[in-house]
Amino acid sequence: LRKRGTNRLWIKQASEVLDPEALTIGFARRFATYKRATLIFRDVQRLKRLLHAEHRPVQIVFAGKAHPADGGGKQFIQAVYQYAQDPEFGGRIAFLEDYDLHMARFLVQGVDVWLNNPRRPNEASGTSGMKAAMNGAPNLSGDVPALFDLSKQTGAPTCGKDFKTGQTLMKTILAPGFKARQIGIAGWFSTNILGNRDGEVLDDPESLKTKEESKLSVLDTILQPELYPDLYGDLYHKVRINYYPPRGDNKEGWDNIDIFGWCGMPMQIKVDFLCRDSILAAPLVLDLALLLDLAKRAGMGGIQEWLSFYFKSPVVPDGLSAEHDLFIQQTKLKNTLRWMMGEDVIHHLGREYYDEE
Repeated sequence: LRKRGTNRLWIKQASEVLDPEALTIGFARRFATYKRATLIFRDVQRLKRLLHAEHRPVQIVFAGKAHPADGGGKQFIQAVYQYAQDPEFGGRIAFLEDYDLHMARFLVQGVDVWLNNPRRPNEASGTSGMKAAMNGAPNLSGDVPALFDLSKQTGAPTCGKDFKTGQTLMKTILAPGFKARQIGIAGWFSTNILGNRDGEVLDDPESLKTKEESKLSVLDTILQPELYPDLYGDLYHKVRINYYPPRGDNKEGWDNIDIFGWCGMPMQIKVDFLCRDSILAAPLVLDLALLLDLAKRAGMGGIQEWLSFYFKSPVVPDGLSAEHDLFIQQTKLKNTLRWMMGEDVIHHLGREYYDEE
């Protein structure tokens, strides 16, 4: 900046722009439009609130170059640069010019989280995220096929996103029972009351939309309305998430389920699940630490679909639909463990108890 004759005040501000105590998100790569560098600015007001949170400050560091012939990529750089100059961001957005390998080494080592949100399936490899991961920085990323390939090549197991703990857990317990007994469902209304960080984040409409989609897809997958149109073809499923700070770490999942039975007779089930998020999630973390370590030592790298038992959004190979029925997931989990030990898998046929010896 001094070589360019930049104003001394700007030089002083540049030296103070990054806060060593703030969570630092990094985005550094070639600026191609499909990599969507500006996606995080989709809701500017929400982003400003997140960056300036009093007890959880966040800052974002951008760096990169566009191909000389890529006009769209150049426009993305200009947009990010303009956001970085916006005084309302208060220095929480930084754009580093003259990006090169030397700068990249510092970025992949120094950030807390690596941001990677390409338009699927345009991202071929996601190598910048791989470099950050090798330096201990977790990826806030869309699914990139090359990352799954890398996990298989390196023997690193991967399994899913978003623990299945509260209301979704109850849905994956109840819905298989309704289907097994051929009990029809006219409507399923779900309300969540959250008081912790989850509630604050999900109070935002865009974040809520993502959560709603994961919750709504669970019932479709389990109930298979295309096979049972008379029972589930017209199911009305509504999800609401409400932020209520006094609730703290406690959460409440309230469900009203309108069912119908023989001769279409209507009935209702109401479930009020009052629980603690961290208490429900902690055992899952411990289980997954043990099971992922076991998979690693057994040479089972790549996608571990048998661990879908723990997740709202299991990771599955291309061409395979995610299974959400908790009881099928549990059987897959048990059978995989038995297979690893050389034991017979569980089939519950039971003929051995009746056949003559």
